[in-house]
Formats: sequence, structure tokens, C-alpha cells
Amino acid sequence: MNGTHSDIYFDVGLNHLTSLHFKYLEKFTTISHAIFTRKGGLSKEPYLSLNTSFSVGDNPEQVEGNRQIIKEKMAAPELVFCRQDHGIEVQIVPVSLCVQDKKEDNAPSIADALVTNVPGKFLVIQVADCQPVMVYDPKRNVV
Repeated sequence: MNGTHSDIYFDVGLNHLTSLHFKYLEKFTTISHAIFTRKGGLSKEPYLSLNTSFSVGDNPEQVEGNRQIIKEKMAAPELVFCRQDHGIEVQIVPVSLCVQDKKEDNAPSIADALVTNVPGKFLVIQVADCQPVMVYDPKRNVV
């Protein structure tokens, strides 16, 4: 922990990789979570630096590298992305879905929400000016 603010703590790591964590969610040992800032990635201006989107014109190799940085930080066996479009679609992520680190073009569907109860599926929502929401049901182990 490098910094705290009430119920949130900030972790600043190698190359200034910065993530925020909610203390309340830390008590649930079956899930991991983080909100990453733009710091600590490979992308150059104007995408500086932890850009994870293939749809904005960034170098695909740097985007893949940024996704790998997050994957390693989270110790995630699989990152699951979707193509977000400010809609109302929800993608249920089953065991068989395998979109690990693929470009958005290969994502399972257009959606603005991801839901799963499958261990090892790290759901990724990308935001700029929107507010992400994470909901967890500890009885059913569903995110």
C-alpha cells in the first residue's frame, strides 16, 4: 500500500503502474479487483501510457504489452474484454469463452457489462469519462 484515502488504497509499482483497490472488496478472497490509471504502460503520446484499447489508433504491440502488464499485476490466467458501445447489452462469460488478450475485434460481443461465476476469468471494462460499477454476490460467487 502506497497511499490510502478512506476505503480506497493506491498501489504504485514498477514504472509508476498505479492501481486503486477497495478495502471492502479485499475481504473476499475468491475475487481480485483493481482500477488502473493511465500510468505504467508502454504506449506513447497521445495514448500515454497504459492504453488497453485497440480501437483508438495506438500501436497494437504496445496495447498487447499493456494488457500483459495488467495480466501480470493481477496474476490473471485470463483477461476478458468486450467491445463497449455505451449500450445496455450484458455478456455472460461462460467457461468455454476463450478471448484471452485478443484484440477487441475478436471479443465475444458488443456489451457494456460482463458477468461470470467462472474462476480465473478476469473481466475488464475500459473507461474514460464513464463510471464503472462492480457488483459481487459472495453467496453465488458471481461478479
